[in-house]
Amino acid sequence: MLIQGADIKPEAYIPLAKEIQLLASSALQVWVGIPEFIKDSANPLVLDKGIERVLESLTSQGMSSTASLVTAGHSLGGAMVQLWTDEHKDRVSAQVLMGAFLTRSWKKDYIFGYSVPTLTIGGELDGLARVTRMAEAFYTQLLDPSQNQTANMPTFPVTVIAGLSHMQFASGTPPELVQKRDLLPEISYETAHTLIASDVAVFLTTRLAVDSKAIAVANKALSSRLQQTYDFAAPILAALKFEGYHNFRPPCLCPDDICTEQPTCTAACPFTSQVSQPTMGAGIPGLTVNNADSFHDVWETEPTVHLASIKNSCNYADVGGCVLNTTTITQAVYHNGEDLEIWKKHFDVAWLDFGFFPISAVELRTKMSSRQNVYTHGGVKEPSFDELDGGHDRCGEINQKSIDWAKATVSASTASRFEAHGQPYRIAADKDVCPAGPCWIWEELHYNETESKDAVELVSPLFATATDFWLPKTQGFHYCKVLSPARAVEWMYVDGLRAKYSLASTATSKM
Repeated sequence: MLIQGADIKPEAYIPLAKEIQLLASSALQVWVGIPEFIKDSANPLVLDKGIERVLESLTSQGMSSTASLVTAGHSLGGAMVQLWTDEHKDRVSAQVLMGAFLTRSWKKDYIFGYSVPTLTIGGELDGLARVTRMAEAFYTQLLDPSQNQTANMPTFPVTVIAGLSHMQFASGTPPELVQKRDLLPEISYETAHTLIASDVAVFLTTRLAVDSKAIAVANKALSSRLQQTYDFAAPILAALKFEGYHNFRPPCLCPDDICTEQPTCTAACPFTSQVSQPTMGAGIPGLTVNNADSFHDVWETEPTVHLASIKNSCNYADVGGCVLNTTTITQAVYHNGEDLEIWKKHFDVAWLDFGFFPISAVELRTKMSSRQNVYTHGGVKEPSFDELDGGHDRCGEINQKSIDWAKATVSASTASRFEAHGQPYRIAADKDVCPAGPCWIWEELHYNETESKDAVELVSPLFATATDFWLPKTQGFHYCKVLSPARAVEWMYVDGLRAKYSLASTATSKM
């Protein structure tokens, strides 16, 4: 039972349905029903009647009344059908989501659980149900330490098809929203349908076939596809972990300045500790910055104001060099439709989860010790604040490292595509704000598309103080709005391609 995507006619799925029937035919006899809903949009109020109507029609045409029921959905249809499937779990044997995924509403305390075996299929170049969200699904359902990998791999597999766009789960003319948002496919529709149908046939064979040899072959094929998807998703997952991604585990937000990692929460942002604060110590041979970051809301004043610190002093010129132990504060900020920050309060709306918006942090609000402060504790005599922290380029230096890390981390094919067709990030001068914390907190990292649209310039609001600043509590700080490495990676996979490599752009397909 295949549920249509928004504004896509049922007839558009006939080529894919026939290919599924063909590729599954050695082990299964597959009947396909595709209900049509008013205005070609499925919703929970009409889903039940549409499915029952088509089931009756299939039975009248010869389908056995005892046939196993498999639900499937594309795009919005996938988001809707998973609700129906869960409500009718005693009737449904398996489910397939295409250009859709099991939403975060199926997680309780960040632990995934769902009632019916489900295959999730994503497209590398899906401009609506983005591939980064598919990578999150792969982690949530298969890799999260709370999950049983052995049991979940055949039960909740996630596959990604290279070169596949959102519309290629169907056929024909894309509806308006897809035309505006989808990326250019790099495979033909015929190849796309064969690859999609192959994944579906393999999954259904493992769940429903009776021939042991066919099941064994299908299990091997599914295992191979999962390995391919893991290899594909690895750079995305590495970037999200480097950010300290909140949908893997929420930030601990402990009452102390230094948080301890817990199984139920994420203590700190690895990028801040490994890149941002150590950048403030760059330029001195023999100086090492050993940083301990912690996630906190940067505006928090109770029970304490969380501030960066340097715990010791030494001399970089000493034999063996100098190791400075520092602490920092980071707040990852998300604007993806399901985590809304309104005046110091967060509102999570789990059902607003369609893969339409970027999932990575829009900025990492990072409180660091200034380069002047680091140099002072490292043994440099009278380092100049103006030279080290006053040039409007220190935050940009960190953000460039985020971009460079992304370029070095994504796959060769992704890097090549983006180099040829992407709209690159470009670092612009940091921006001063008024000399008060709230001015820095509430002015976000700027993403400014250039007038020629050849790039997007990043402008980081900064707040820096000298080591002899008049207010002792705020001496020697350098606050930056940092570009998350995950946002830089996600830009290369999805959003940075829209200007020149989408259906709405003037670029031409490789088909």
